[in-house]
Amino acid sequence: MGARCVEEVTLTDLYYDTESFQLAAQQTWLSRQGAQWRLILDQGPRPSVDSLGLQAETGSGAPQAETDAGGEAGAEGSAESLRDSRFPKPAGLSEAPGGQNILPQSPPPAPRYRELTASSSIVEHLARRLQVELPAEEEGESMSVERFVELAGIHNYGSWTVSKRLEYRLPGLCTLEVRRDYSSALRAHTAVLTMGADVLDIGRELERMESLAAELDLQPRPA
Repeated sequence: MGARCVEEVTLTDLYYDTESFQLAAQQTWLSRQGAQWRLILDQGPRPSVDSLGLQAETGSGAPQAETDAGGEAGAEGSAESLRDSRFPKPAGLSEAPGGQNILPQSPPPAPRYRELTASSSIVEHLARRLQVELPAEEEGESMSVERFVELAGIHNYGSWTVSKRLEYRLPGLCTLEVRRDYSSALRAHTAVLTMGADVLDIGRELERMESLAAELDLQPRPA
């Protein structure tokens, strides 16, 4: 067919850690795509419905009533009244002999993650997690991530191809752009065919495009 590849662009994520993988041990991941650094931090599990119900049942986390002359006795009485009337028992909560509440089994809470892309924030969090003291002349506000990586002994340990884009030139002012996305489990591949057309004879030009797409074995995207 005479197709010629004129451009190829690959996006790759590079992953970094110390020799002993101190970041991964703290649920922290440092990566770079091109010139852009990214740090993902584990923020701890989300509170489950059962744990919220347990807090309500025991009075933990409830707003404390203000006291005047009553002092501790007044606060104690307020917590007791909150426990008895303001917080209903969660569904499925049973009471064991002796008044002890038993919660049903529940799946572990889902984790929460935070993403940082600003260099100063990344350096600040990395220094804290790795317990690296920054030089006095290079504060976190001015130090680049590249400089900190070198200072802390962080190195690249792996890579992952995120996507790839290839552009082909075909005869007749036609261009075919193929995009391959590896970031999802589906690994979606798409192709976009463009061509110069005579708008005064658009019907024939559409037939020509459909014929070329069939020759390239391109399938229309599902609606």
